[in-house]
Amino acid sequence: MKVIFTGTGSGKASLKRNHSSFLISTRSYNLLVDAGDGISKALLSARIPFNSITGILLTHLHADHYSGLASLIVQMKMNKRKEQLDIFVHKDISGSVRNFIYQSYLYKVPSHLLPLIKTAFEKPMNRLKDILFISVPTNKFVGCYDTF
Repeated sequence: MKVIFTGTGSGKASLKRNHSSFLISTRSYNLLVDAGDGISKALLSARIPFNSITGILLTHLHADHYSGLASLIVQMKMNKRKEQLDIFVHKDISGSVRNFIYQSYLYKVPSHLLPLIKTAFEKPMNRLKDILFISVPTNKFVGCYDTF
């Protein structure tokens, strides 16, 4: 297993650091954790091909963690992605993420790029062979979950 940090910055924009994001790479899966503003450029800087990403895990709905998702999917489409893209989100925010994706496009996106896989609240998500993660509430406000 390899972890590649594509950003280690905070929510405040910076010319020197990208928003927090990292890629967990195993023999069978490449999971991008978070896709905030500028994720496409961050992946290019880290020399990570867009279409090498198997799935994306969005930890929560702060803009610095998910707002680059739509542009990343566009990059995958322009790079002729054919494989399914898994998008993992907590079940309570899946509707918001789905609406964000659909409202971000002026044209139809291939359905294989849009499957949302809902995680269960406080139940381990074991869909991936090499990676196990769980969603836990971190705040009393709706949509504030961290996923590990």
